[in-house]
Amino acid sequence: MEPFAESRAPYSQSRGIALVTDSVACVVDGYNVEVYCASPQDQIWTFGRRGEGPGEFQGGLLLQRGPGGTLAAFDLRLERVTVFQTSSTGPTTLVSSSSIPGLIPVTPLSSTVAGAYYNREAGRRHQVEVEVATGRFVWERFFSPDLAQCREGVTPDATTLGRGHPIPGEGLIFVTCQGQRIVWFANRDDKLASAVIDSPTYTENYPNEREVAAYIQGIRAMTGGTVEPSRADLAEFRSRAVPWSRMSGHTVDDQGRFWVATTRDREAFSYIDVYRAQAYTGTVRVRHSMVAFDRLGSRLVVLVDRPVEDDDPGGVPRRGIDWYDVSGLDFVRAEAKPTQNDSRNTGQSG
Repeated sequence: MEPFAESRAPYSQSRGIALVTDSVACVVDGYNVEVYCASPQDQIWTFGRRGEGPGEFQGGLLLQRGPGGTLAAFDLRLERVTVFQTSSTGPTTLVSSSSIPGLIPVTPLSSTVAGAYYNREAGRRHQVEVEVATGRFVWERFFSPDLAQCREGVTPDATTLGRGHPIPGEGLIFVTCQGQRIVWFANRDDKLASAVIDSPTYTENYPNEREVAAYIQGIRAMTGGTVEPSRADLAEFRSRAVPWSRMSGHTVDDQGRFWVATTRDREAFSYIDVYRAQAYTGTVRVRHSMVAFDRLGSRLVVLVDRPVEDDDPGGVPRRGIDWYDVSGLDFVRAEAKPTQNDSRNTGQSG
């Protein structure tokens, strides 16, 4: 696919993007602790600042859209969600603020929001649905990693069912095993998964030169420039397989399809695998190195790192937002690979 428009975005360690309407997309500028919004016409506006007062943030911001052109900013440090009214012309106005402790949201905001919550008492991550106005949990469950057996060589922490996405019909879907498998529950209260699907596009891949350079820069930053990684450290980093899915790239669209960003290629192009319930339906290719994406109606927005140009300071890529029209998108018939609990999975049209 080719974008119909592109707009600027700030370079930031924050990884995420929220498509608020078909003409407003917002990201977090982590360095300035503010929210940065853009339109397909590259109109830019920002709001928020560091602080603890109304409309201010402390950091660890995660964004989700709400109804009627609203945007919810989840501040993990202040443990609260603040809702703003956005428009394609600005300015942005504060609508409401409420306390929600430690939630990583995965669904757009309504009267409730679903997500992952670290239960400190139990020492593990739970799936929850939270009433936004009160912060009350209306549903909570821990999903055992035993429900998905990963392939040999995958680290134990990668088996966690840590961020489930609600799908139509009270179902829940997870990416696990570092993106190698999709775990699908037809009902979120079912004891066993309805299907565990091997990613049909999975291939083992390793850090590219941009990622190696970022690793070196990260070591330097943590040590104030006093330490360089050794040859052995670099060799170990290069030999470590890259997770197949991007944690900042999972979403369910309004047709109930599950979109999963992979780490395939990661330079000139990026790839998103698409599933419907327990069936793989196809893959979408977009340009440049993906950081995150979001879907709404006929729109797909992709936060990307542009190819490094000679005039980029210090070899740091420019970040931008690509806008795609997916109204005519269709998928060819595809076949998924069930591994347990479902022998009926033979694929279906997208």
